[in-house]
Amino acid sequence: MRNFFTYKVTLFSLLLLTTFSLLLKAPPLQAMLLYCWNNDDGIEECSNSIPSQYSQRGFKECKIVGFRRKCKDVKPAPTDEEIAQLKRQEQEKQKRQEQTHKDCQFLNTFSSVTDIEHARATARATIDAQKQPIEMLLEALKGNLEDQKTNYELSQKNSSVPENQLNALLREITAVENSIAEQNKVLQSQLKEKAETQQNYNNYVQRYQYLKDEDVVGCQQDKEGNFYFICEGKGKCQLSPK
Repeated sequence: MRNFFTYKVTLFSLLLLTTFSLLLKAPPLQAMLLYCWNNDDGIEECSNSIPSQYSQRGFKECKIVGFRRKCKDVKPAPTDEEIAQLKRQEQEKQKRQEQTHKDCQFLNTFSSVTDIEHARATARATIDAQKQPIEMLLEALKGNLEDQKTNYELSQKNSSVPENQLNALLREITAVENSIAEQNKVLQSQLKEKAETQQNYNNYVQRYQYLKDEDVVGCQQDKEGNFYFICEGKGKCQLSPK
């Protein structure tokens, strides 16, 4: 009886060893990929491909190995309205970042409203210095034009003045008038620049006061290269593109 029991144990051990050896030699189980979705009735269906009418609604992507199933959710494709909303949000974010970058450069340039006022005075003085010689030239051209018109009128009354000379006087008058028109264009451009400069610096003063009212004390840049404000008592802060 003892020999028979020993024989059974030995045989069982041999069968276990053989089975284990076969499992070691067996090829690994291949993963099977399935897609699962809810049909129009709300019932889950699975297959190795998704019907086109369900592919945009969101589904599950499942890997099945043996008896194990591991799934991940695939979100529905965004609608046209959602795409437009995301685009608007990205544009607003870009606008805020551009304004923040601009403000940071602005704060690095000016440390007070007085600095802005001095810069405005310098810019206006520069434009005035460029404008002054043009105004003087215009006055000279206008005086020359009056002299030439008077000369032409006198020449017309003088019968001894030939026609070709009168035509030459007219051409000179036309040339001076053209020069006056050109210089007036330059002068108007500089007057426009002066007015724009005044408005720009007015905006600078308003923006500086707004930043200070919001307790902005400086700027920093993150690893992605984006600028952000440092506010007193708050640390990192974000302001509107106002």
